Amino acid sequence: MFGFDRSAYLYVISGPMGCGKTEELIRQARRIEEYSKYDYQAFKPTKDTRYSEGFIESRTGDKISATMVRGAQGILTKLDRSVDFVIIDEGQFFNKRLIGIVNTLLRADKKVLLAGLDLDFRGNTFGPMGDLEALADEVDKRHAFCQYTDELGQKCGAVATRTQRLLNGKPALYSDPLVIPGDESESEEMGGGDIRKYCAVCIKHHIVPR
Repeated sequence: MFGFDRSAYLYVISGPMGCGKTEELIRQARRIEEYSKYDYQAFKPTKDTRYSEGFIESRTGDKISATMVRGAQGILTKLDRSVDFVIIDEGQFFNKRLIGIVNTLLRADKKVLLAGLDLDFRGNTFGPMGDLEALADEVDKRHAFCQYTDELGQKCGAVATRTQRLLNGKPALYSDPLVIPGDESESEEMGGGDIRKYCAVCIKHHIVPR
């Protein structure tokens, strides 16, 4: 379990959509505020527009202040060097430069808490997340419940480890763009009445037509 007494330390929270990654990230931030003598600074990418700008917010409405950055380099540029903890949400939306940035933070004796989707809608490692999990001192691999619904309206409910992209209720093609504007939302109304939606599913019900 993540502790305050360690020196440089990378704690990664990963999993599919809807598994409570951000909620856990905020919980850890609250622990730092309440039980430690340390300060933290939180960051999130500008493309994450689900909730209020300048905050990391969970589905339950709990939130912490966050510095908005366009790319990974912005974390170092905008970092308050006096903080001990660096919190990063939506790690999958950064490019692989984030790996080097995290290494720089660790070498500077910072404790890093990072959350993100481990797999993209195709089922492949999402951006820098696989490397960051390998680099981590501790990985909190979280799961959701499968939202697949059969023809009788019954949800599967099994352990969900994948994120399914649906377009008008049908699985998106493997050839679809990896990241689309609005991907940070679980459901997005597109032009022409089309609806793009994301949900957590088990591996059995993770369908990506090629």
